Amino acid sequence: MEAITKYASENKLEFLLLSTASAILLQQLIENRDYFLGYDQFSSKQIVSGLTNYSQLCYANSMLQLISTMPEYYNYFKQLREKYISPENNQKSAKNAKVLQTIIETIERINRICPAGSFFDASTKLIGLLASDSKWATSQQDCLELWTRMESAIELECHRSISNFGFLSYKSSKTADPFKWPTHFSTLREMVCSVCGKRKDSRVEKLHMLTLEQKYSANSLERTDLETSLEHYFKPETLIVNCEGCSTTSDHESGGQSSVMPSFDSSPEISLQDSLHKKSLSFASLPKYLCIQVTALWDPVSGNSFRNLRPWRYPDCLDLSKYCFLQQFESQKSNFNSKIYHLEAVIVHVGFDNCGHYYTLRKIDNAWYMCNDALIQRVLTGLNHNGAYILLYTR
Repeated sequence: MEAITKYASENKLEFLLLSTASAILLQQLIENRDYFLGYDQFSSKQIVSGLTNYSQLCYANSMLQLISTMPEYYNYFKQLREKYISPENNQKSAKNAKVLQTIIETIERINRICPAGSFFDASTKLIGLLASDSKWATSQQDCLELWTRMESAIELECHRSISNFGFLSYKSSKTADPFKWPTHFSTLREMVCSVCGKRKDSRVEKLHMLTLEQKYSANSLERTDLETSLEHYFKPETLIVNCEGCSTTSDHESGGQSSVMPSFDSSPEISLQDSLHKKSLSFASLPKYLCIQVTALWDPVSGNSFRNLRPWRYPDCLDLSKYCFLQQFESQKSNFNSKIYHLEAVIVHVGFDNCGHYYTLRKIDNAWYMCNDALIQRVLTGLNHNGAYILLYTR
């Protein structure tokens, strides 16, 4: 299939490129035939419940199965309900917490051992609560987009639940804390001038998920493709930016080294100079659960994005210690005593962005299961599946 795709790209044969989605689906069926042979096809029980897919709901079903693999995430939902939507507030606030209550009930039912073949419709209700218009509710969405929208809706419900209390009241001040989702983390960006050594203000960015490009390892025995992509993401860069420190240093003093060109020469008030800066990126904080989104490739002929047919390898164990801002973690060893993460779940995307399918691979009691809408089947492993879209690691 790689040869077909290359031939189609070189010869601009759009009809061959458009058939890539069907080819990937066929390849997935062949590679994962053990799904349908099944370890537990004759069992009377299944370990989790499946989810109904009436129309284009696979993205929502896969997201719900993914968040159901995280006990701390579920516990955080319950903490929010007890903290913000407790009955002692008022009945109106409790009734308005529909998204939060729906998510809690959905996770409880998904993770309940049930008769074989059990499934229920959870995505339709959730999307109906989150939709602000009918167009959004009926269109194909993305897992990450739905996930972000769900968290924003829950935060809004929590804020509304305490709006009836006075701004200076004890109840309001006690509950209005920042939300600390188990999957959120932050990165730290630093820039240092290579000429004068002046350090620019560091920038901290809060993220829901780490987005990586598909980079491939030159030696798959030494490192996986995911580890190579991580190194590329955190690789130091050299940029040309204005430096206030260099503006006070003459060209003679700097010796002309690394200095590029003076800026704002026509303005007597400002005299800055462009110079080479080294930009570094690191983790400022680590989450309990690290979600990694693997970007798709773009086809310039059809204008669609797609998953590469070439296998992209990812490890079961991931060490993030060399990507952390060590000085900050020194004072918080109790909170960041481990930087080793283990694979917990994978969302697989098959096909193009506008004609694909999502399903989730979950690890439950050290065994892997495929949650493909209503189909729940035990599989050999969650490692190295073609079309990996979101990887969930836990520490």
